[in-house]
Amino acid sequence: QTRAFLEYLHESYKNRMVSTLDNERWVQCDVVAERQREIDRLASGKAFLISSNGGSGGEGAEYRVVWSVLLLVEIILSYLDIAFHFPPVTPEVIAKIVDQVRLFNLRTKQLVLGAQAIQSAARLKSISAKHLAITGRSLGLFIALLPHIRAALVAQIPPKHQVLLTELDRVSQDLFEHHTAIVAKFVSIIGDTIEASVVKLRQVDWDRPLVPTTHHGGSSGGVDGPHHESAAASAANSPAVPPAAANSNANGNGNGSGSGSNTAAMSCEYFEDMSKNISTLHKPSTFSAKAVLVTHGHIDHAGCCINHARGLARKNKSPTYFIPSTIVEPLTTAWHAYEAMNDAEIPMDIQVVQADDKGGFLPFFATPNILVRPFHTEHRVPSHGYALYTIRQGMLLPQFRELTSEQISKLRIDGISIKEPDVEQLEIVYTGDTLFSGLLRPENAFVFQAPILIMELTYLDGKREKAIDKTHVHLDDVVEHAERFENQQVVFVHLSTKYSASMALEILRDRLPSGLMERSGP
Repeated sequence: QTRAFLEYLHESYKNRMVSTLDNERWVQCDVVAERQREIDRLASGKAFLISSNGGSGGEGAEYRVVWSVLLLVEIILSYLDIAFHFPPVTPEVIAKIVDQVRLFNLRTKQLVLGAQAIQSAARLKSISAKHLAITGRSLGLFIALLPHIRAALVAQIPPKHQVLLTELDRVSQDLFEHHTAIVAKFVSIIGDTIEASVVKLRQVDWDRPLVPTTHHGGSSGGVDGPHHESAAASAANSPAVPPAAANSNANGNGNGSGSGSNTAAMSCEYFEDMSKNISTLHKPSTFSAKAVLVTHGHIDHAGCCINHARGLARKNKSPTYFIPSTIVEPLTTAWHAYEAMNDAEIPMDIQVVQADDKGGFLPFFATPNILVRPFHTEHRVPSHGYALYTIRQGMLLPQFRELTSEQISKLRIDGISIKEPDVEQLEIVYTGDTLFSGLLRPENAFVFQAPILIMELTYLDGKREKAIDKTHVHLDDVVEHAERFENQQVVFVHLSTKYSASMALEILRDRLPSGLMERSGP
């Protein structure tokens, strides 16, 4: 009777999900307190363990989501309740959960990426960046909840049957790939919008102070081409519903000594170096960083770590600060001194970048899916750069892709390797302060192959000897070795304070080979 009821319930839920998705308008929905408590219960990771007294809250991140993903969570919770109260049907429950998630993922992809929402009952006029952004956030919420769903199911089945979760792992990969496609499309739309505004961008005087917008909505000088699309996307990506996930920002910014931020924000939930410019700490992207990677101990790179931690503590957040071993003692001393002056504790999670036994560094995970490989650079104090890799899970080997889940489970039990190896994909390299010769080491060849290279370039003119004396990069170094740069994009940071943005661009356009200039900017 339980299995018959489960089958009936499953078909009912599938029909309801299809109807909800076809009517979904892909806009933010309100989250009532009771539903939020249910999400928090699931995100606690203990909600369905026999010894659990329930849980509170998620992992800290927040989302704006559409109604259909909340319905999916509600359906999954009902399945988990069935598995909790009727353990013998847990294998069937796993199959039903996988089927529901696959249905949601496939239909969502058809409606948004495939633009079928224009012909569906929702009758959208178009699929905009705002729709893509909120769809991506909705997928992100469910991806973040999947490990907790898996944990709840693991608690209900004996170890020998846990191979049944293979299909759940596979559908998790499908969701991740869907999310990646959403982000790619989103970037494409924003890129097209910016390209359409390029004429107006060229007319902007970037050295002119910003003029506030008039209350009629116009302005006396500025760029409003891509504003509406990006502002809508920003609204869709701002917080509303916990728990954890990835915050996607891509920005590189930096100046020389005393000229502002040496912080580089990426799409991987981390920041590189904390400058002495406190104004950067008020950026929303700064406060969403889950990891701070410090290259060396100079004030313009490590000086704001403590104040950054203090600001995040007010928001009940605490990122991890990865620092060189050489600055542990002085930074810790300064930290406790700040606590004494502030007469309050400032929580900081400090992790030391560890050396390996071959003269290099041990890699570490800054976030669950971001692998960081430090590498040696040459500066007047001990320093290193960082290379960031995403980890792409191996897919099923081709010869096994047509097998049923039962056949795959048997292969796993027999100890047969059925997946391709996981792949490390280099995404971003950040050099920190260094002589150019430090990047020319044979073991650092990857620096010039990363899709995005964020490299210090302190001196654009004058004698190269001065740059060498100060252990910084000179533009002559870049020009001399321009053929090495295979990167898709090069962002030059840490410019000396004597260069304005317009001056720097003028020098770069005059000196850099056109092929490199097209991919570069300060």
